[in-house]
Amino acid sequence: MNSLSLAREEEMQKSIARPRRIIAKIVLLLCLAYLLALSAVTAVLWTLADRWWPATILSFFPLWILVMPLFLLVPVALRWHRRSLFMLLAGAVVLVWPILGLQIGWHATPDDGHTPFIRVMTCNMHRHQLSVPEFRSVLESVRPDVVALQDWLPADQSKLFPPDTWNTRCDGELFLASRYPIIEAQSIPLAEPPPAPFITRPGAAVYYRLLTPLGEVNLINLHLSSPHAALNEFRTFDPTLPEQITYNSRCRGMESATIQQFADQLPDPPLIMGDFNTPVQSALYRRYWDRFANAFSTAGFGFGTTHFSTTSSLRIDHILYGSGWRARVCWVGPEVGSPHRPVVADLQRESDSSLVDSNADSPR
Repeated sequence: MNSLSLAREEEMQKSIARPRRIIAKIVLLLCLAYLLALSAVTAVLWTLADRWWPATILSFFPLWILVMPLFLLVPVALRWHRRSLFMLLAGAVVLVWPILGLQIGWHATPDDGHTPFIRVMTCNMHRHQLSVPEFRSVLESVRPDVVALQDWLPADQSKLFPPDTWNTRCDGELFLASRYPIIEAQSIPLAEPPPAPFITRPGAAVYYRLLTPLGEVNLINLHLSSPHAALNEFRTFDPTLPEQITYNSRCRGMESATIQQFADQLPDPPLIMGDFNTPVQSALYRRYWDRFANAFSTAGFGFGTTHFSTTSSLRIDHILYGSGWRARVCWVGPEVGSPHRPVVADLQRESDSSLVDSNADSPR
């Protein structure tokens, strides 16, 4: 082969390699952009949610769709720039952990078979959306000791909580059923901002004192102001949307502050459960509720999504506990008709290892 032919072949190889290098650089830049975008979303969620209305909307957005670019970028990176897979791996970690909130349950308390516990459950029933047969099935399979419900209709009470088995208390939309005596109950007056010129739904909270085999238990059932009416305006681009979102954040903040002050005055740290309408990434959650342990964060496995709709999938229903308690296990139950799923946790007293196992007498 003469020198002219060699030169032509080299030139041809260069002309083929040049587009490949360009494509590889484009793939590298796309993967880097994806990682940076996920990092930016993380920063916005964990610093500005419930402080800045666009970030608040983002916190209620169906963030699982952020996984979609991976389905395109992974095969492209495999073909054109395999080193970019490390950036995609880092992006996947950012996505499933700080954004989607994957929990591993590292701090769950092992079951020693002797330490007594109580099983608590909470769920927002969404009134007429409740499926009585499905919820009855959950009660029969889970066999909770205490059930705290929100958005409850008393018409379903006799079907699900017969008086020969349960002690019950209904305070407006909030309902408590306990296999143990309810020895005290009182509504917690919540601070609210001045009335607004748009539809809002104020929150509610009730305090109970229960007499259980673990001793007296303080419990708070709550339902903080719902942002969903304001979020629905996002579809219609209502000009009052920023004001509505900001107002709702303010409502939930004032309600949380009131409940926190009430809890601080109790002689023993309470169990607090219900529909907080607040993801754990929210600045409001960290300000008012981080002092309590979250049962799913400490003893759950998975993403713990509790609210499903056509526009969102969120973890906004929580079971919290203060010092003196520990979570053995926590999980999210199946669908019961409501867009909310029940949250269940087994809770133990810190000092109960020396007590006689009272679960032998438990209905479970």
